[in-house]
Amino acid sequence: MRILIAAALLAGCVLPALPAQADYTDPISPTQALSDVGLCMTVEGHATLSPAAGRLGMQLTLDDGTNRLTGYIPTPDSFPDLNSLDGQNVDLTGVIQMDYGRPEIEMNQPYLVWAAGSRPDMLVTCKDSG
Repeated sequence: MRILIAAALLAGCVLPALPAQADYTDPISPTQALSDVGLCMTVEGHATLSPAAGRLGMQLTLDDGTNRLTGYIPTPDSFPDLNSLDGQNVDLTGVIQMDYGRPEIEMNQPYLVWAAGSRPDMLVTCKDSG
């Protein structure tokens, strides 16, 4: 019994310290991202690459046919495979924010974006996205 109590107390101390994790087995759509603002999520959609509107950098817009989410990339030179994602179904992970009424994830690390389904074992946390 003492072992169970100690294990429960230890779990209570350890679990809150863990970073929020995106569920890599079940990415959400850009439409679902609207209800997950402030959370670390992996979002999947059809990607279109373009210059960022009104700011330096590029944007990877994910579309699910109903809504769009922007993946803002302030330093595109640090994303060597970025052009290969244009026109593909893409997963990107980060904290969802609102920018001019649209959901957005700012991407600072190239491993936070990949072709959908190409890394089924990938587990990314928002601690990684900073």
